[in-house]
Amino acid sequence: MELTQPDASKILIRKAKPKDLEGIFQIAKEVGSARKNMNTGFLIDDYSVSPDKHKGKFKEKIASGNYFYVAVEKKKPIAFLMANSVEEWESTCPNWRQMVRWRPDFYWTGIKTFIYSEKMAVDINYAGKGIASLLYDSMMSDMLAVNIHDIFSETVISPIPNMASLGFRRKQGFTLAGVRYEEFQNNIVTNLVFHKKI
Repeated sequence: MELTQPDASKILIRKAKPKDLEGIFQIAKEVGSARKNMNTGFLIDDYSVSPDKHKGKFKEKIASGNYFYVAVEKKKPIAFLMANSVEEWESTCPNWRQMVRWRPDFYWTGIKTFIYSEKMAVDINYAGKGIASLLYDSMMSDMLAVNIHDIFSETVISPIPNMASLGFRRKQGFTLAGVRYEEFQNNIVTNLVFHKKI
């Protein structure tokens, strides 16, 4: 299959709306399943388990109106990006900064606020076509409008490395800032923590 860039005139990037909930969930369910494909990317959660819980979280995040983006083609969601302000993220994961083993040369000096990119998924039929970058461009534009210049994100490297996510972090100019371990479904998951200054 030949990879081509999407026709930007046919893809709309906007904030997620309640009407997008089912489409967002279907993408999450497709990318976040029990089978993890390290080359095409994956979400760590299995969205076929407790779907109402996952839909509830998406619905709540959509209602907040902050940093939840969707790529739409022909009125159908084909990708999404869910991110959090520092306040939102630290209310979800209050000890996050302490849980990360930061690189010795990474300094928080000057970072007073940031956006934490929590989840991003692209319909497999659109993967590798630049849609994730379009979502990030929209988020970064909104960040700059309110004078936020730092993004953090995590990528799973164990027990299964998310190679697609690692490639995206490199393409976007993220740098490695630290490592975080977390227990998830009776496994220890290793995440690389990335940072980007915009």
